[in-house]
Amino acid sequence: QQVPAEGVNGRRMMEIGNNKLIRISSAGKAQVLTVATNGTVTVGTELNITVSMGEHSGTNILAACWDATAEKMVIGMGAPNGFSYRMEIHTFTVSGTTISYEDELVLVSNFASSNLQYQICQLAYDATIGKTLLVRSTQSGSGSNSYNQKVSYLTFSAGTVAEGNNITHSMQQNTNSSKCMVSSGKGQYMLVTRPA
Repeated sequence: QQVPAEGVNGRRMMEIGNNKLIRISSAGKAQVLTVATNGTVTVGTELNITVSMGEHSGTNILAACWDATAEKMVIGMGAPNGFSYRMEIHTFTVSGTTISYEDELVLVSNFASSNLQYQICQLAYDATIGKTLLVRSTQSGSGSNSYNQKVSYLTFSAGTVAEGNNITHSMQQNTNSSKCMVSSGKGQYMLVTRPA
């Protein structure tokens, strides 16, 4: 069963098969790690994720996972956009130990900087259905009660990423609440929030 990227102090690690893992640092840099049968670890070329996408300082990695069906690394990000912020999905391919940037999907283009605490973006891949599920916030006003959650899946075709069918539901979000998405491994997910 494929699992979402695990995070510790801003760092993420994900298995991608063939004795390889991707490590994403708190500074937004990614590398492929190859583990040999004798336990030796080979580190691939480092990719500065935000620089490769042409983003500026202030860009935050919100979520990451490996889509084993499409064989792509999927990153959810919050990026500066003038006086507001955008929520974006970015995809990357892996060849050997090299990570390359592929495509961008803008999900929300006008998050007010004062409402960034209500941003939510969670990604999880489920091997049973062979898809990456996306849970994200949509801005419909200001304040925690004005944000809904959209649940969808991602599709990949000819080097591009798109958002598939979706449903929207209302969920109050609180500043500094912790969030995670749990997969059952059977095409079912649970979004967990804990108010601060």
